[in-house]
Amino acid sequence: SDDKRTKRTARVMLDMVHHINEEHLAEVPERSNPRLEVTCFTCHHGAARPVPLEDLLSQTVAVGGLDSATRTYRALREQYYGRAAYDFGEGTLNGLGLALARSGKLREAVGMVNLNGEFFPRSPSIPFTIGEANRLAGDTVAALAAYRQALARDSTFGPARQRLRELGAGSSRSP
Repeated sequence: SDDKRTKRTARVMLDMVHHINEEHLAEVPERSNPRLEVTCFTCHHGAARPVPLEDLLSQTVAVGGLDSATRTYRALREQYYGRAAYDFGEGTLNGLGLALARSGKLREAVGMVNLNGEFFPRSPSIPFTIGEANRLAGDTVAALAAYRQALARDSTFGPARQRLRELGAGSSRSP
């Protein structure tokens, strides 16, 4: 039926793709040949809703909490890992953790970054990001311990060294 919302949405989006290819991209000076064109995959990458993973998880934390976001991440990773639908790189959950910490949600921030640690267990960025979350929450002792843990994983990790200097703790390499 033409009354179905999904069908109406699909028609609008197909019209958008056609409009971009035939009008906007046609105006690109010295356009390559063969012509580069936008497709549904350009935005959707196989997902029904083209939402960045960090945004999707942020919304999930807001509505359903940390446990719901953790389940969502695991399910999406199981279904889409190795495809282009979502960015499962280390920066995604670290970025989400920092955003949550900035909004005062330390428990959720640390939970998301700890989840990231399951997939990147040797990364110095994981404890560093936890340190940043704790620093933003005003817990300098926990932040210092996390920065030291980052340096224990990689003694050359500059951001942790810098934070330790800023907080007057030098750049100790011991955890």
